[in-house]
Amino acid sequence: GKQIRTGITIYEQKEASAVVNAALDRGFGLAIHAIGNDAINTALNAYEQANQQSLKRGTPRLEHATFLDDRLTDRIAALGAAVVTQPYFLTLPMYHSTPKI
Repeated sequence: GKQIRTGITIYEQKEASAVVNAALDRGFGLAIHAIGNDAINTALNAYEQANQQSLKRGTPRLEHATFLDDRLTDRIAALGAAVVTQPYFLTLPMYHSTPKI
C-alpha cells in the first residue's frame, strides 16, 4: 500500500551523516530526534554509515521514533539502537482514525 510521508526535513542524508560522524569523532553519544518514516530512515542511514567502533561507545538513540513501518523497526533492532518513546503520543487522534489517501 501507499505510505504516508509528512514532516519537515532538517538534514538531508549527507548532512545527517556528517553530523553523526563529527559527534562520534568528538566522543559524544548520539540521540537523534526523528518523527516519521523518512526522518527515521535518514537517522538509521547515518547510524549505519558511521564508524561502527565509535558507535559502540554508547547505544545510539532515536527520540520519538513515531510513524514507522516494520522494515524500519527491523533496522532499529539490527543496529541495536534504543527508541525513546513518548507514550502520550498514543492518545493523539491520528492513532485512532484511518487516514484518507
